Amino acid sequence: MDGQILAQPQRDVMWLFFDRLIELDPSDQPQPMLAASWELSSGGRQMKVNLRHDVQLHSGRELTSDDVKWSLDRTHDPTSGNGTLVSSTTLLQEVQTPDKYTLILNFAQPWPGFFDVLETINIIDAQSPFKDRPVGTGPFKFAEYAPGDYLRLAKHQSYWRPGKPYFDEMLVKFFKDQQAMVAQLEGGALDVVDSPPTPDAVRLQGDANYQVLSNQYTGTYVMIAANVRKPPLDNKVVRQALNYAIDRDRILAAAYSKFGEPRVQIWPRTSPWYDPGQAHAYDFSLDQTTKLLEQAGAAGLETELTWRTNASESALVAQIYQADLAKIGVKLNLKPLEAAVWNDYAISGEFGGLSIANANGANLSMNAAAVGTWVSPDNGITGFRSDAWSDLAKRVLSETDPARQKAIAVELDQFLLDQSWMMPLVSLPPKIIARKGLQGLSFNQHETATYYDAWFG
Repeated sequence: MDGQILAQPQRDVMWLFFDRLIELDPSDQPQPMLAASWELSSGGRQMKVNLRHDVQLHSGRELTSDDVKWSLDRTHDPTSGNGTLVSSTTLLQEVQTPDKYTLILNFAQPWPGFFDVLETINIIDAQSPFKDRPVGTGPFKFAEYAPGDYLRLAKHQSYWRPGKPYFDEMLVKFFKDQQAMVAQLEGGALDVVDSPPTPDAVRLQGDANYQVLSNQYTGTYVMIAANVRKPPLDNKVVRQALNYAIDRDRILAAAYSKFGEPRVQIWPRTSPWYDPGQAHAYDFSLDQTTKLLEQAGAAGLETELTWRTNASESALVAQIYQADLAKIGVKLNLKPLEAAVWNDYAISGEFGGLSIANANGANLSMNAAAVGTWVSPDNGITGFRSDAWSDLAKRVLSETDPARQKAIAVELDQFLLDQSWMMPLVSLPPKIIARKGLQGLSFNQHETATYYDAWFG
């Protein structure tokens, strides 16, 4: 029930209870949400935020700057949400509240990408039992919860956006079996399914009774991350060898029904940071894998690969990768885990070697490659640390000159590919299958489904 959960698909539900200070428009420009306006200092290290005066929390209390400060400060706590905001907010140094409608945000350095992060931080009622019941300012409020079964949301009658939302109620049912979820949609028991198996999304795209909603410019991707604390994965040559062993074209076709694109860089091809010169950096080659493993003294490597069982495609990814590595004498032990168990195991950095995971934000600014759970130079969960990475990430996060950003982006791509502690596989467009009458559902720039304007016609 924690409002600062960033994991998908949970956040497609949890974010309906909350708002954020700003939202990014389709051009990645910040637009007012709970913040009515803001001013950046000339040095880029401080931002004054002026809150709306007409915002009511679900508890009936007026939202104040103290609630916002508490929510922003809480992102530094590794127990908040699923622990993933800590690495994104390290440059947020101090939050001051000169009055009930004003905040002063102080940054450790100029931070042009802060709006990317600010859009992900839900503002929570600081006086609520926030682990047990979501209380925010969002379009829906908590009505009923049956753990493991369903969550009922009711319209927030005092929502600050007049007339929104259009739905009086949403009932969210939970499924461990994605196939059972799709079967209930086709049987008429459900109106919408979130994160269905890709083959079902592809199949139902051709059925006039349904619509598949997605984001073709997705910044979300699937990757294999290496825990560099575990020898021999502390050796970049071993990680490079494992990167060459990924058959991205086969994985896209077999596991994702060609829904998306193969990805060796984190960026989509539409991104200004995409480097066409690196497009073939790790074309599939078991010969190259063998050569590099021998060079690193790691021939006959044995390691582990874990993933979340509620990401059904990952099982096939794992089997393909395991079979290809077995051809050259590398043993990959498969360890599927239920989502909550995987979260404790992987997000804690305790996973035994490799993990299949998702990352997002690569459709936004370059900051997406320098902050976050898997990449942060200070507390990324793979354990990757280096002075070179800290310096490069600092330059990525602070550069405001567009002419210099492109050069840094090329350097950044080359560094990530060379070190290979996280190895992109394919893009992962968010997928929702809905009955044909659903109107107005969209994805925000962080690819969270938004139902503010949704209705059935």
